[in-house]
Amino acid sequence: MATYTIPFIGDVNLDELQDRYDASTEINGTKVRLDINFDSLSVDTDSVQTIVAFINNLEIYHNQNIQYYQKDYYEDGEAEAYIEEYYEDYLVDELEMYVDITLPVLSQKQQLLDLLELVRVGIYPDGKNYGVFDYSIKLDGEYCNQLLVVITDAKGELVEVTWES
Repeated sequence: MATYTIPFIGDVNLDELQDRYDASTEINGTKVRLDINFDSLSVDTDSVQTIVAFINNLEIYHNQNIQYYQKDYYEDGEAEAYIEEYYEDYLVDELEMYVDITLPVLSQKQQLLDLLELVRVGIYPDGKNYGVFDYSIKLDGEYCNQLLVVITDAKGELVEVTWES
C-alpha cells in the first residue's frame, strides 16, 4: 500500500483513491475551499508530487491569477463581461455600499474587480484544466453564485479566464 501525504488532505493511499478529497486552507488571509478530483482509482508518485507542488504554490498562483483576470478585464474578455453584469444588475444605492459612485464609471468597475475573492481551488490531475480557481464578489455578506474562473495548467500558467454560475 503506497501512501503519500498531501498538504491539507493528509495521507492518501495511491492505489485506492477516492474520486474527491476536500479540505480548506487560507490564502492571503481568506478561507478557501480546496478539492482534488480524480478520474482514476490510482495515481503514480510523480502525479502526487505535482499535486503537492501545486498546492504548495497556491498563494503564488493566486497572485498571478489576479494579474491574469485584470489583464483579461482590460482586454474586454470574460472578466470585463463579468464585472459589467454586476454593474448593470445592481442599483446605485446597492453599489454605493461597495464602490465610490462619485467616481467615473470605469473607476467604479475597477473597484468591483478589486472586490473579487478566491473562494475555491479545484485540482483535476487527470484533466486538461489542471487548476480551477473560483473567484466571487461578496455582497451583503454572501458570495455571489456567479464565478469568475481562472483555469491554469499544472505549473500555474493561464489556460483561460471564464465566467460560470
